Amino acid sequence: MKLGDSGSANMGDWVVAIGNPYGFDHTVTVGVLSANERQISIQDTEGQRNYEHLLQTDASINPGNSGGLC
Repeated sequence: MKLGDSGSANMGDWVVAIGNPYGFDHTVTVGVLSANERQISIQDTEGQRNYEHLLQTDASINPGNSGGLC
């Protein structure tokens, strides 16, 4: 399979996230790209973590699927 370039993805494109969240192997999530270049900040016990250049999809994000951060 030829992999795409996330930098050339457009809103409305179908995207696939493949990963192993929480130690699960071979998980796949599909969805439609609804935004790109998102930024989020998460406060935790170690301070604030900042994430940039994220892709947002309409895929359900649940513990155990790959839909976390694409």
